[in-house]
Amino acid sequence: FRSRDFLFVTAQENLSVGEFCDMLADYGYKLFENTAVEFTLSRNISDPEYVLASLLVFNIHMIYKEALTNVLKHAGAGQVSIDLSFENNQIELSIKDDGHGFDIELRGTYGNGVNNMRVRADEVGAALTFETGSGAGTRIGLTMPV
Repeated sequence: FRSRDFLFVTAQENLSVGEFCDMLADYGYKLFENTAVEFTLSRNISDPEYVLASLLVFNIHMIYKEALTNVLKHAGAGQVSIDLSFENNQIELSIKDDGHGFDIELRGTYGNGVNNMRVRADEVGAALTFETGSGAGTRIGLTMPV
């Protein structure tokens, strides 16, 4: 499994919600295998055959990848949990870790990750939220109608 393979597929094709969820799960489990971080993913999918546009799939995946990479590299987390739902033509994604969190107001000192996630969310009309604080872990939420 290579991230580059995933990106090629998602940049080129529309995927069903079920296929997309499977790819997100595979990416997360493989990223955190052989690490001290416990990864869990739960899903609530009302219509796994619903087809998502490639631009949406690509941007959500890039937000997801950035968030998980940040957990692995910077959070000092022992656990990360993903909740993914698709109901009533709305996607909701929650990425929550038990790491040390960060001060969102100082995000410029952390590189471009948060800003890149916001730009990608805006590109597909998604609402992106951050709940974090020093010593409090982090929760990233993404909500968007499709």
